[in-house]
Amino acid sequence: MKNTRIALVTGDSRGLGASLVLALARQGVDSIFTYQSNQQAAGTVAGQAAELGARAVALPLATGNTSEFLTYRQSLV
Repeated sequence: MKNTRIALVTGDSRGLGASLVLALARQGVDSIFTYQSNQQAAGTVAGQAAELGARAVALPLATGNTSEFLTYRQSLV
């Protein structure tokens, strides 16, 4: 069985968050990452990670709103 590495990136689908997801993808690390509102940008990052041979899943989460954390956690299960 393959030992798969998965990173959880909380940030954004642009800027630093996107750069981190793509850097991890280049290293063969799959990612789950968050975005606040720009689903299209998140989809673009996930597609770029796939082109690099990694899996990336984007889930909506406004990290400044702690009331959303339970819903986010449940989406991971």
